[in-house]
Amino acid sequence: MRGVLKRSVKGEVDWRQLKVLRLLGLDEISLLKGHSDFVTLVSAHDEQGKPIVLAVLKGREKQPLVDFLKTIPRRLQETIKEVCTESL
Repeated sequence: MRGVLKRSVKGEVDWRQLKVLRLLGLDEISLLKGHSDFVTLVSAHDEQGKPIVLAVLKGREKQPLVDFLKTIPRRLQETIKEVCTESL
């Protein structure tokens, strides 16, 4: 899983390439089965409805997620209509 994420996720989000977010997904996963090596995935859908990973945040604590969400430009924040999450 770690290798897939490293190949698929860029270091920073280029917010200029996104016009809308509509659906924001938040999920925590363990990179190693049976271990406590957790990350929080932040995802959305592109304009064609294809899922995209916006961020992989180390751990599953609240503050790094809040800090990331604050980086979303206001114009995109206003396009979020739904947020899907498990209990974080």
